[in-house]
Amino acid sequence: MDLESGKEKSKEYYDQVAQTYKQMYEENYDKYPANLIRLKLLIKRLKEIKTSSILDVGCGTCTPMIKLLKEGFKVRGCDFSSEMIKIGKLQLDKEGFDINLISQADVEDDTSLPNEKFDSILALGVFPHLIDEEKALQNLRKRLNHNGRVFIEFR
Repeated sequence: MDLESGKEKSKEYYDQVAQTYKQMYEENYDKYPANLIRLKLLIKRLKEIKTSSILDVGCGTCTPMIKLLKEGFKVRGCDFSSEMIKIGKLQLDKEGFDINLISQADVEDDTSLPNEKFDSILALGVFPHLIDEEKALQNLRKRLNHNGRVFIEFR
């Protein structure tokens, strides 16, 4: 399988799991709660470094984004999966947040990303699905405020 078809398979996978993806962030998740643990550690660190604005690349169905918004952070998100974005907009609306805080984008396509600067950028579980990591990092760097931070996580 070439890299491009691998990326397409990833999109298909996330489109298929979009309906249940939120469960991985819930306290009562019946499997190892890695995503919830990661999110709690991340929120602690973002507060320590006094982050105000965040871009959540690969925001999925917005569960982490909503928790960050409720913690008082200014957050925008994007994801390459149209189903994740569709459900994310429903979740944002349900929680009383602007559905336009998220958009469909590909971190490797600079023109698709929000055209603004952020204190911190999150890319949680994104990099295993990329073809050109260097291009993605360059695109993220363009969106960082001076002394901004990028948090990349994957297992």
